[in-house]
Amino acid sequence: MPQKKESRAVEINPTYIGYARVSTEDQNLQMQEDALLAAGVGLDHIYVEKKSARAKKRPVLDAALLDCNPDDTLVVWRLDRFGRDVLDVLRRLETMEAAGIKFLSLNEKFDTSSPMGRAFLGMVAVFAQFESDVTKARTKAGVTSAKKRGVQFGRKAKVGPEKYDMLLAMVDDSRSSTEIARRFKISRQTVYETIKKARAAQRRKD
Repeated sequence: MPQKKESRAVEINPTYIGYARVSTEDQNLQMQEDALLAAGVGLDHIYVEKKSARAKKRPVLDAALLDCNPDDTLVVWRLDRFGRDVLDVLRRLETMEAAGIKFLSLNEKFDTSSPMGRAFLGMVAVFAQFESDVTKARTKAGVTSAKKRGVQFGRKAKVGPEKYDMLLAMVDDSRSSTEIARRFKISRQTVYETIKKARAAQRRKD
């Protein structure tokens, strides 16, 4: 009769704090939780969050990090569960490193407590800076190109220069600011600001 394999209990690591995230209510967290438990995270030290990958605020992740003491390790199933993009991951890791908190991503085997993990962190920083520089360069080039095509940036004026003469005519006709505001569908404060701009524009013409 074949002998049954003896099941081995996973030794809980008290310095491990787990974080699991899904984007929607109907996504299953079980796979992540199982991986964290198998890595030695205690069930009462697993923080679960239901937030989109693009969400800027992650209150559960913040709570998990607050639970970490220096030399503790935040454990995630996969790197994309932790940050929105390379820059976000880097910022969080730098904050954790300053607080003495280690980081372990099980899927990528990324462990900041190891020499290889620290080297990888340096590579992440390089790529994050490269991504930031490329984005800034593209944005600057796009804005320059758009300006050459006559595209105007900034908030659109509620009363454009083409209506300055009409507004000043109403002012000269002793119309009240309330009436002018109603005519142009703006606030009285905007009326005063627009009158100031319109008169400045008129002086430039003269």
